[in-house]
Amino acid sequence: MGPENPILAIASALHAARLRDLPVIVYDERDWERYSAWSSGLTREERAKVAQEERATGQPQGPTVRSFRRAAEQECLVTVFPQLWGSTALGYGGIGGAAMTTAYTVVVEAQACGQRAVYFGSSGRLAYLVPIDGPNEEAFRRALESRRLPSVQEAQALGWPPEPPSERAAAPGEMGSAAGGAAS
Repeated sequence: MGPENPILAIASALHAARLRDLPVIVYDERDWERYSAWSSGLTREERAKVAQEERATGQPQGPTVRSFRRAAEQECLVTVFPQLWGSTALGYGGIGGAAMTTAYTVVVEAQACGQRAVYFGSSGRLAYLVPIDGPNEEAFRRALESRRLPSVQEAQALGWPPEPPSERAAAPGEMGSAAGGAAS
């Protein structure tokens, strides 16, 4: 018997990664209301210097507001492939039937937050997070090339422990309004 539907595996993993498992992206953006008042007090030369600093650093100068967002679909690179497991528990471990089982492995990579989320099967259940350019990056790349990612237990030995979403969740009120920003 072959693996389940690949579209379901991809959709479940991408949904879980974006909305639950990948960390919140925190960034500063210009507070336009306060910026207008602040910049009106600057001379033309000072405004030119501020603009030059912004171009050089890539960071807004003047009053800013802390904002929070999740990775967008366009920022995620998804890799999916079938992988053979020794039981129906897939790579999660635990109790499972002793039958060889093929299931899709899905890796959702988001450069914007520097993490990869790994899923086995179509449940959308996080197996583990792998930091981009983190510990054992070469081991991860080799495993991905060979289409044989480690189980949860093997990943823990490599420094990629599963991290419950509650430990990475934003503090109450931290995600801000529906527009995606919150003042600090």
